[in-house]
Amino acid sequence: KFELDATVPFGACHHQKVLVIDDQVAFVGGGDFGVDRWDSTRHLDQDVRRIMPGGARHGPRHEAMMLVDGAAARALGALARQRWARFILTSDADGQYLSDDMERVLSPLVNDEADFVSGSRRLGSTTSNDSVRNLGVVLFAGLISVLVGQKVTDPSCGIRAMKADVTAQVVLDQPQYQASELLIGTVMAGYRYKEVPIAMKARRHGKTKKGGNLLYGARFCSVVIGTWSRERRRSTKTKRS
Repeated sequence: KFELDATVPFGACHHQKVLVIDDQVAFVGGGDFGVDRWDSTRHLDQDVRRIMPGGARHGPRHEAMMLVDGAAARALGALARQRWARFILTSDADGQYLSDDMERVLSPLVNDEADFVSGSRRLGSTTSNDSVRNLGVVLFAGLISVLVGQKVTDPSCGIRAMKADVTAQVVLDQPQYQASELLIGTVMAGYRYKEVPIAMKARRHGKTKKGGNLLYGARFCSVVIGTWSRERRRSTKTKRS
């Protein structure tokens, strides 16, 4: 016999949350991604394991989530891009970039002039007086231009935007030098690349974790060459298959 439960609280609702990581792993369900959402399948009134980072306990939760990988994760990644994101814009949070430049970076995407857009301090302006760092920008821009066959003036700008589809194709392995890895990977994958002038100010928040100029340059060069080599191998493998 089937009966409807008439005691469901009026505060209940149905909503879905999706978290996709590199199209490899995905979480989907109704639970919020919060510190007070864990519970056991028993949903006891009192459970000492339901404790938040600050030490306070929270009440029972009855929410369902699932973890998937493989084709299911890729499908959820495609769904997220299709439903919620046409464009993705990222900016370093150190106060060096102006919010006014965001519209300038997004404009070529909106007008379908490019698939990936990066800001360029050399096309715009910079307050940096570090002659070694400024020279490094010029030299590495030249190196990357030769490697990928695309004119690049600023290989490490911290403000950029892309069409959401780019994230399904470009590999990001670097924990610190994502700007050059993303730039090289995008161009070598055949996406249209464009630079726009931006204003780069002095850092206002935090300190760089990339070391001094010599160490920074050596690591940056390693990432540039490594990413270029990786993308060439991927391209060759794709052609053979």
